Amino acid sequence: MTPAIPYIRYFRSIIIFIVLLVPRLFIFIDGLFSYLTHTLLQKVFPPQFPVKGSCKQRGVCCRNVAIQISADLWRFKVLRYLAIKWYSVLYNFNLKGIDLDTKTMLFRCNYLQNNLCSIHWRRPFICRRYPQTSFFSTRRFLPGCGYYQDKGNHSTT
Repeated sequence: MTPAIPYIRYFRSIIIFIVLLVPRLFIFIDGLFSYLTHTLLQKVFPPQFPVKGSCKQRGVCCRNVAIQISADLWRFKVLRYLAIKWYSVLYNFNLKGIDLDTKTMLFRCNYLQNNLCSIHWRRPFICRRYPQTSFFSTRRFLPGCGYYQDKGNHSTT
């Protein structure tokens, strides 16, 4: 029965490849979709409150990743649960808490080590595009992050 052993190794290799590839593929698709929708929004609605400043590399944003869910999706516990699992499994975030009033989930990234990202060169799009420009209102930034919005200087481009 030795001929079956190479096939078992072959199938095991395929399964390992799929297990490693599929989550990365989902992260890529999620990031691409987010990037495209954000880029399209910038073309249609130029941001009125541009983000200024720079990252201070203190890990503030990685310890407090806030993800807001639309009111329509928030009504369904199953969808909330799936959103939590999505960010926990694909992005390696730990849920810290949920704000029911603002429909926001607060996570902490497990890749943060010594206030630096241990996967900075391959970090997800959600991290790459931080801080995302707000199109219709000002944003709140975490104290010490280094970013701010100039509320008096509206962009007209």
